[in-house]
Amino acid sequence: MIPSSELRTKHNVACEIREMLETVRDSDSTRALPYLVQALVDLLRSGEPFFQKDSTEYQFRRVLFETLNRLPVNDVVKSKLSTIWACMLHILRHDNEENGTTACKTLVDLVRGYRVSTEENVSEFVAIFQEAFSNMKGLVNQYLSDDSSPLDQNVSLPALRSFKVLGEMAMVMVIMSQVNKSLVSTAIQGTTLPALEVLALECSPQHTARTDYEAMGGVWAGMCSGLRNPGMYSDFIHAQIKASVPGGVVSRFSLHLPDVVLSCLCDAFLWRNCGFLRGNSCFKCTATASRLPCEWYSFEKGTLHMDTTPLFPHPFTGVDGCLPASDGHPPSTSLVQSSR
Repeated sequence: MIPSSELRTKHNVACEIREMLETVRDSDSTRALPYLVQALVDLLRSGEPFFQKDSTEYQFRRVLFETLNRLPVNDVVKSKLSTIWACMLHILRHDNEENGTTACKTLVDLVRGYRVSTEENVSEFVAIFQEAFSNMKGLVNQYLSDDSSPLDQNVSLPALRSFKVLGEMAMVMVIMSQVNKSLVSTAIQGTTLPALEVLALECSPQHTARTDYEAMGGVWAGMCSGLRNPGMYSDFIHAQIKASVPGGVVSRFSLHLPDVVLSCLCDAFLWRNCGFLRGNSCFKCTATASRLPCEWYSFEKGTLHMDTTPLFPHPFTGVDGCLPASDGHPPSTSLVQSSR
């Protein structure tokens, strides 16, 4: 353990270096960047991850990470791309939620700025992405159940057990597919069924509130009052929406999962968890929902199949196919905003 006085000194120096990067322009300064990158990567990989937000160790690692994330796009940094990429994957596997989110944004910047991705890089990232998917059900049960305890706001979750990080990883997959479609097309298909499993998740308080409300002829929208961790529920919904985006990319690569199926799945998720369909605040039905108003696609043991359960519990009535609320009018915009 580093003595607190020494650690505070290192933290202050790291803050100064982070701010200096904003003014790095001349050639003498850029020549030092490879040494800075290597030092930052070594510190992040060798250092112990911390999850207590108010600790000096946590804040010191945050500054190191922010410094690495602020590196300018140039050929000097490009020579260290493989080192930085490996460091970001290490952070996703072992570090906290905040650093994992920043790691994903750094990966997006690397792919966009340097247009470089290899089969090995993609495979390693997809493996981590799949592991994060497998943790989501346990995370929902732990923090979004009826008997869940409130989350300590001073504690950061592990990156691989974070709704925020899962959503950001989905965005990395999308950017990689845009830059190198042929390289990503095969690997990304391995994330389709895990993404659908995450879309199918519904926390128990929301399920109870929705089914009770619909049993009385109403249309449920928003967040139920029984949730102990409303902030995490919001992160959960955003993660589900983002997790569905790479599936749209898969549908362009493969005939096994048509656009109409993915669109129907997304509509069903939004209806079940948020009480609205994609479109404007008046809850307009999408073209897909209009084509398949009473069909639902579920999955079991890796196989998609059609069920006869109605996708939407209420008929499409009203102007422009708007869904009615319990009083026969479209739900208010405020309900839609609160559920996002």
